[in-house]
This record gives sequence, structure tokens and C-alpha cells, in this order.
Amino acid sequence: MRAAWTVAPFTVRAIAGYTYNLDKQARGDAAFLGPTAAFLARAGLQVRLTRSYAIELDYVGDGIRFEHAWRVAHGAVMGFSRSF
Repeated sequence: MRAAWTVAPFTVRAIAGYTYNLDKQARGDAAFLGPTAAFLARAGLQVRLTRSYAIELDYVGDGIRFEHAWRVAHGAVMGFSRSF
């Protein structure tokens, strides 16, 4: 799922996703066994400096559910982009 809203020169974006492992026979060799589900979220602000250049600042979070545990991560991303 994606959503974006633009009020020049700003763009607010949000992305979310979810996956589910239908193959329960796929087991990893790790102590947590195989993954059963995963989710991700990303939300941020893009500021256009000129017609070609922009700066972005995003929050990124994701989680993976294993058979016996969760792994959750959070972070931030700062990027510079150029469009042609």
C-alpha cells in the first residue's frame, strides 16, 4: 500500500506492506526456525530544492515473525535525489 500527498515543495509519503509465508514446510536452520510473516512501514518527507534536486527524510520500520520469536528493526534514512 502506498500513499503520497504533495503541497509544493513538500511531499509526504507512506508505504506499508505485509507478507505471509504459506509454505510452512520451509524451515530455516536457525534457532528461530522459519519465518512465518513480515511487515514493513516507511513514512517520510521529501523537500524539493529545485526542479531537479530533492532531499528526503524517512522513518523505516520492519518486523519478521518467526515460529518462536519476533525480530523488529527501526531506523531513519536521509537521501538526496536528482530527477532528469
